[in-house]
Amino acid sequence: MEEEKQGITFSEIFKTIFSQKWLALALAVVITVAGALLINLVYNPGQKVYTSTFTVNLPVNEDGLLIYPDGTKRNYRDFVSKNNLDSIKQSQIDLNGVNLEQVFSGGAISISQNIKETANAGLKDITYTLKVKAKSFANSSVAVKFISQIAETPSREILKWVQGLSEETEISFKEKSGNENKLQFLSDKLNEIEKRFAALKNSGLSSTAVARVETLKGYAVSLLGELHQNWYEDDAAALQNYVYAIDGLNDELEIAQAALDNLLNLSGNSSGTIIVNGSEIAQYSEKVVKLNQQINAYKNYLGKYEAGSNTGKYEITPEAVAANNGAASKAFTEKLLSLLDEIKLLTDKYECDYYANTSLISYDGAQLYIGGGIGIIASVLLPLLAGVLIAAIVAYIVGRLKISKHNGSEATSEDEGKSDKQEKTNS
Repeated sequence: MEEEKQGITFSEIFKTIFSQKWLALALAVVITVAGALLINLVYNPGQKVYTSTFTVNLPVNEDGLLIYPDGTKRNYRDFVSKNNLDSIKQSQIDLNGVNLEQVFSGGAISISQNIKETANAGLKDITYTLKVKAKSFANSSVAVKFISQIAETPSREILKWVQGLSEETEISFKEKSGNENKLQFLSDKLNEIEKRFAALKNSGLSSTAVARVETLKGYAVSLLGELHQNWYEDDAAALQNYVYAIDGLNDELEIAQAALDNLLNLSGNSSGTIIVNGSEIAQYSEKVVKLNQQINAYKNYLGKYEAGSNTGKYEITPEAVAANNGAASKAFTEKLLSLLDEIKLLTDKYECDYYANTSLISYDGAQLYIGGGIGIIASVLLPLLAGVLIAAIVAYIVGRLKISKHNGSEATSEDEGKSDKQEKTNS
């Protein structure tokens, strides 16, 4: 009996597939085209990521927090907070189409801080990498603007802070009672501005701004001398506050004087064994002198309103204040208001211009990189390979089925022939 052949050779597999070559080719083309379209039109848009790397020209503490000019510390992750992104979207008309729901879904946006040591000891190269999935934006131009707005968050916040300084200064000035308190407030503001200007002097701030602060500080000193010489005051409420202040200062003076007298008596008692500290006597002596000076200064403010000589009683009414408020006093009030305007101008003109024109952001290389998803070549090759493999499998299966069917038909015909022949032989 003839031995049956076992197994299938590669040659037979290839012949079977080749017998269905047109079917295989059609399947491979369909699968390749469909796969490429699915990758580029469905898969890739959801996987593409816009990436921007930038630096923020602000100091960073040991915890990685950004230190703003007003001393506040901010976490860089706040750049991509929902509140900040909502604010950016609302402030720009052409960003209304940004889908923030997609931005926040499934980690579609992220920011990282990258710290590298530099050749200079103690100095570090700090950059920030922002990534946002492309599906959140209608097109790349919208993405570029939105991402740049995120990166410019510190610049925007600092400029807003500086712009608010002038308004805060004017409000606080009006809340102060009395010319001396108002003048002291303005002097303090000049000192604050001087410190801020000193930090900016080497990074682009106009030297005119620094010189202007010095000029105004000198002017404030001259106004203080004029005030103490003439005791200008046109505020009835402030004058009444000086009356209350005198009462409080007199109480302090009485206590300080009693303590000083007690120390002097003890030090003058040579037969006693108590040792008195000389520095303590000097301390109380200085306090008594200062309290007397302050009381006399306030009495000078109130001198025009005293009811009787050395009575300590004062008649301060709006009518009396108006009567005693001469042209010189009004002129002094105008000088204070003028100094206030000059201080506001320092901030409005120099600080605001500095922060508006000197960006705190710098980009490393190209502003925006596009990555993620499958590349064009790979998006064709992968479906092509899959298509060829699937087409070969299908073609082989179809070919084998046809061969099996053909062999089955031949076997049936042969059996029928044998049966006919046997019947003839029997007959």
